[in-house]
Parts: sequence; structure tokens; C-alpha cells
Amino acid sequence: MRRTVEAVAEFAVRAEGLGVGDVRIVATSAVREADNGAEFVDLVRSFTGREMSVITGEEEARLTLLGVSAGLPGLRGSFLLFDVGGGSTEFVVAEAGRPAALVSLRLGVVELAERFMGPGPVDPERDRAMTAEIETRLAGGLTRDILNHGASTLVGSAGTVTTLAALDL
Repeated sequence: MRRTVEAVAEFAVRAEGLGVGDVRIVATSAVREADNGAEFVDLVRSFTGREMSVITGEEEARLTLLGVSAGLPGLRGSFLLFDVGGGSTEFVVAEAGRPAALVSLRLGVVELAERFMGPGPVDPERDRAMTAEIETRLAGGLTRDILNHGASTLVGSAGTVTTLAALDL
């Protein structure tokens, strides 16, 4: 936790140095789900002198859409955005840059890897179990608005998608 807090403090100082007037520190699923999340929030406050907001999954989805819209200004019309994170996955149906539907699922790669993957080669039995778990959680968590979005463009964001793109290249 100490190393993370030090990194957060450094990022805040760098942002101010670049002229950012309103630095906002937010925490997502890792802190939302952690048994010691409140302790971490207190540590950030005491170390940085700043408040940290623990945001909901829905707010995480909304902010992800804002970031994608700013980063891809040429993206027009309707699209489906997904963000596979360490502890959660967000889906947003965007229309004209605004969320038409969104959902955040407690389904992340860190938790799945810890439960189903081990050192060495992928075990086919564990891979099948993980796939079944993912399918079950998606079936139980995705709304009709997400499933029936009709968008022709799919946009992925964050580290998991970046890693997949790098592997493809």
C-alpha cells in the first residue's frame, strides 16, 4: 500500500506541475472490494493531504467513456465500450458520446487468474472452468440494453485490451 500511495502522490504532483488545476484521486474495484479499503483511503489522505473517492462501478464506466471520447474524438455514432480490469469489467453502450446503457460486473482478470490459473502451461480443465465461470457471470450481469445494443463498433480500453493488441502485433 505504501508504494501505491507514493506513486499516487507523485502523479498528483506531476499533474499540478503540468498545470492541472483540479487533481482528483479516485479508486476503483481494488479498493471497493478490499477488506482494508478504508485503511488505504486514510493512508492516501494522510500521505498526500488529498481526499480520494472510491467510485462505484457505474461511475467507473461513465468516466471510462469520457476518457475514450476525449482520446478518440473521431469516434462517432453508437458504439459498445468495454473495459476489462483487474477486479471488474465495465460495458457501456454509447450514443453520441453519452452513455445510453452501462453496467459494471465484478469480473476481473486478477481474481480469475488467482482462482483458475497457476504457474506453467494452461491446464485445460481449469481453463474450461474459468470459461464457464465467465459465461455464467456475463449471462447473469449483462442487461438487455447491453446485449441488444446494435452498435457496429466495439471499443476496448485499458491494460487488458492493450496487452491483447500487443500480443496480436
